[in-house]
Amino acid sequence: MIGTTIKTTEKNLTAELAAQIELMDMKTINQFWDEQINILDRKLIRFHQEFHTQVAGYSPDFMFDLIYAKKLILPLVRL
Repeated sequence: MIGTTIKTTEKNLTAELAAQIELMDMKTINQFWDEQINILDRKLIRFHQEFHTQVAGYSPDFMFDLIYAKKLILPLVRL
């Protein structure tokens, strides 16, 4: 029942967006897409900055070792 509700909501949102776009002229549509592209560009720039901040200074070998160590499953040793 929840899946049906979500799908119905998505269809309604898509239909509403399509109806709104049909009412727009080309200038408004181009402005809308420019805004969306700018939002995505800012998100990409933020991702690159945060990635550089979090990973800066670590060698690729060190990062590989960290990833490998996280995947290891060590047996529990009781003393």
